[in-house]
Amino acid sequence: ITGHGYPADTRKRPYMTSMSGMSPILSVVIPSSNSAEFLPRCLASLGDAKANRVEVIVIDNASVDRTPQIVEQYSQVVSRFVSERDRGQSDALNKGYAEATGAFVCWLNSDDEFVPGALRRTARMLEGADGDWYTAGMVWIDTQSRIIRCSPQLPHWSPLRQLGMTGVGGPSS
Repeated sequence: ITGHGYPADTRKRPYMTSMSGMSPILSVVIPSSNSAEFLPRCLASLGDAKANRVEVIVIDNASVDRTPQIVEQYSQVVSRFVSERDRGQSDALNKGYAEATGAFVCWLNSDDEFVPGALRRTARMLEGADGDWYTAGMVWIDTQSRIIRCSPQLPHWSPLRQLGMTGVGGPSS
């Protein structure tokens, strides 16, 4: 991370090597590019990640704002931090997925947050999960984290749901 206060040979910053000897159940990949404005709330929403066997991987597009320093402040939350030029969000996500070691993987945009308790509930649900893909509802928030609206959930008896149509929003899957 040349120019960001770290030696050039420490591009990958492994903050955590294990979670009390247990492998992660969930990997959360966060693509980032000059995200200092929102990243603190994003990472704060993952505060109990390690206690819940969740690894957090931040893939940063060589930000020139305070993003690296913010990630350093949240080293108790962030498992791995990579800061290097990428070719956009899809490239960053693919890099993060390649780093992930969890049984399940999701992404969280750097300007998004998990609602309180969601990470703990998700990790508990995934402990005994045998499915290949899960999705959750989403809430839209404003810049002060106030809820603007919630995604509608189809009832279990809905013909659309029975056909597999769930109205999935990207980061909620």
